[in-house]
Amino acid sequence: MFEVGFWELFLIAIIALIVVGPERLPGLARTAGLWIGKMRQLVAGVRAEVERELHMAELQQTLRQNPVNEELKQLAAELKSNVDEAIPPYASRAEAMEALAKELTGQGESATPAAAQPPAATGPVAAAGEPAAVPSSDTRTS
Repeated sequence: MFEVGFWELFLIAIIALIVVGPERLPGLARTAGLWIGKMRQLVAGVRAEVERELHMAELQQTLRQNPVNEELKQLAAELKSNVDEAIPPYASRAEAMEALAKELTGQGESATPAAAQPPAATGPVAAAGEPAAVPSSDTRTS
């Protein structure tokens, strides 16, 4: 790039003073400073973006060349096949939920064996939702 030294800046300031005049020179200098600051921010942003893209490209190239990446892909494929074998395929979630409900209620193909069911209640046990009859332990005589 080109360099601007002290004498070049001094010459530009003298010409600006003659052309613009002493009244408007401070406003012009302020505006020029703002524009220069915006240009520097723009250049810094573009430079940072280019560096970020170069870093990302370098990381992607490193990942492509990494042998561990191939091993991870093989493990992911193996895990997916194991999961697909373990879970029976259903056409929809509704069918899967119905099959699960049938299995839990014992209406499905694998009914719950009688030994696994709770024993039948004996004695003064109330039906569901009714209070149980409690024998009175009141021994008072009147």
